[in-house]
Amino acid sequence: MRGARSAPALLALLALLGAAAGAAGLAAPPCDGMKKALCRESSSCRWGGRKVRCVGAKDACDAVQGKKKRKKCGGVSALRCQCSLRPLKKKGKCGTCVPTQAGEPPLPPRRNPTAAEECEDPFAEGEAKLPEGLCVRRFVDPQMVSPPGNLWYPRAIICSEETGGDLLVLDRGRDGSPPRILALRDRDGDGVVGAGEFAVLLDSSTAEGNVTGLNHGIAVHSGFLYASSFEKIWRWPYQPGQSAPLGAAELVIDEISRVGPPGEGGEPGAPMGHKTRTLVFDNEGRLYVSVGSVSNWDGDSYRSRIRRFPGLSSVPAGGAAAASWPIDFRTGEVFADGLRNEVGLAWQNGARKVLWGVENGGDNLSTPGFGDIHQDNPAEELNRFPIDQPGRHYGYPWCFSEYNIPAPFGGGAGTQWAFRPSDWPGKDDAFCKAPENNVPPALSMQAHSSPLGLRFYGAEWANATEACATPPALPCSYLGSLFVSFHGSWNRDVPTGYKVVRVPFSAGLPVGGDPEDFLRPQGPQGPGISGAWPTTELRPVDLAFGSDSKLFVTAGKNGELLSIYTPDLVGA
Repeated sequence: MRGARSAPALLALLALLGAAAGAAGLAAPPCDGMKKALCRESSSCRWGGRKVRCVGAKDACDAVQGKKKRKKCGGVSALRCQCSLRPLKKKGKCGTCVPTQAGEPPLPPRRNPTAAEECEDPFAEGEAKLPEGLCVRRFVDPQMVSPPGNLWYPRAIICSEETGGDLLVLDRGRDGSPPRILALRDRDGDGVVGAGEFAVLLDSSTAEGNVTGLNHGIAVHSGFLYASSFEKIWRWPYQPGQSAPLGAAELVIDEISRVGPPGEGGEPGAPMGHKTRTLVFDNEGRLYVSVGSVSNWDGDSYRSRIRRFPGLSSVPAGGAAAASWPIDFRTGEVFADGLRNEVGLAWQNGARKVLWGVENGGDNLSTPGFGDIHQDNPAEELNRFPIDQPGRHYGYPWCFSEYNIPAPFGGGAGTQWAFRPSDWPGKDDAFCKAPENNVPPALSMQAHSSPLGLRFYGAEWANATEACATPPALPCSYLGSLFVSFHGSWNRDVPTGYKVVRVPFSAGLPVGGDPEDFLRPQGPQGPGISGAWPTTELRPVDLAFGSDSKLFVTAGKNGELLSIYTPDLVGA
């Protein structure tokens, strides 16, 4: 393999450097035998690259070849990584780890990339725009993981300690191809998933248990993997890092598509309305399920809620019948009410005491008081849900949040207004403005952006505060920020959305104002300018952070799964 050292040569190198470290009074780190994920979480060990085991941090520079794959000799203060001194250094030549001389100046800080050639295989080169110093690339070739004859449709993704560091992807399928669940792992550390680095955990066309219609929701908790269609939730026994196909499915929850007394839209439910069912668990083992409205503006909020279900993990595998499953969805606790379509859900941190969600507002908004204001209203909402405050109402369908109503009529972004008070007596502007009746959003965002996914940087991985200091992690300055994927508009004259944004937080709350663009198409931005990607036509769906703190982004319609990362340019 290009640039790889032979095993004997590497062992000799390790022995030589171990002796040098001993002479400097340093104990060799106990890296041998550590698995890749644990190795990367260690401050004194590094993964040595393709087919190279976990080695001391001082050895990693020599163990990995190539400009794009160098590793710092971090964590060992008496050593540093020095490039070989040659008149014309070979592009693939890695430097050697040598003792730092007394009084020698420290290494210069790593450079930020300033040109596309410093990002390896950049995605949408010349069209994608990121903050300086970051790169975006395909994490996996769509054709490699797609079923024969069709392009896959990646929707929700999760990556955590509960998945063993694997990126689990729900592929919705398209044009007759069956929905699937895949596990992806970059085993050789080259930044992409190769042919032997993914597994199909579930192909619904051959799955046991009549599993059909999987379309978005996926979660892992206490030894089970859960996934949803528009009307059902199933589970399978699952172990972190599993690559073997899932076994027989157990039907956990049914009747999700039902509604209450027919409102505007009425039965039969999901086939006429929003079909995603987002799934998350808190640390007490309770499952939260978000369901959107039947129509654009329902007559009630019976279906537009997040419901909560305790005790699922206490039922052992195969115990569905004894537990009288499936559970009728309508019997679940109403955790949060009045949410038109809260697709994205995410925990703020590992304590899982505060759940956050992004709500897709209504279309074609016209009111008796304002007339047609649908271009910039209602706002897309970022909502906060403390788990110890269940049952609160967030406005839909009686109230809506302003994003931009021209002066002097509007009250500013986030102002609450009644939709059609004549249709719901008592649900007027005064009612909507009272927080005890209608909880306002924590942040109001551009109408029709269609937020679908969100993740807090540092919430899923305990090692993020250390990992952020080393490529490919996103910078530590982003820790605690919320990242949101905007799928993009269909109901606006000038398209908006089609990007990933960052919401800075302070003291546990958004700092206010519009989110910062993070991944978007190149070119000017602003009123009257389309936000759509002219060539790639990218439409982001979901987000997840890996164990190495790079950010993954799905774009289902495009069949894309991307990674956003900091390139390792030490010595470049």
